[in-house]
Amino acid sequence: MDCVKSILGYWKTIVVSGVILYLSLIRHPHVQLPTFTGIDKLIHCAMYLILASVWASELQNHPIQRSKNIVLALLFPIVYGGAIELLQEYFFPPRTGDWWDWAADIAGTIIGFISIKTIWKIRRSSI
Repeated sequence: MDCVKSILGYWKTIVVSGVILYLSLIRHPHVQLPTFTGIDKLIHCAMYLILASVWASELQNHPIQRSKNIVLALLFPIVYGGAIELLQEYFFPPRTGDWWDWAADIAGTIIGFISIKTIWKIRRSSI
């Protein structure tokens, strides 16, 4: 029961991760994206910015050592993004894996993590 309760403490991360997985693996997205160079990378960056922010926020609410919190907050989205690129390349044609997509995932993760940490510092200093 404690395991289920612990997992449910990360429900937002699970939902965001599921949405990213779904959007990354569907055969033909039915969303008409604006057409300009780099829109795909911008979307990757935004998705992982959200994932890293939500994940870091949920980790903050759990009793984990601060150093482990930082490693987990950065490591999970980066590994997750790389795994999805590999899944696209080898198991979900016509989708293809792209190293630049993964670089955008990593950039979004770092931006999201730094943003949420900065927001927390500002909030703490204003109290």
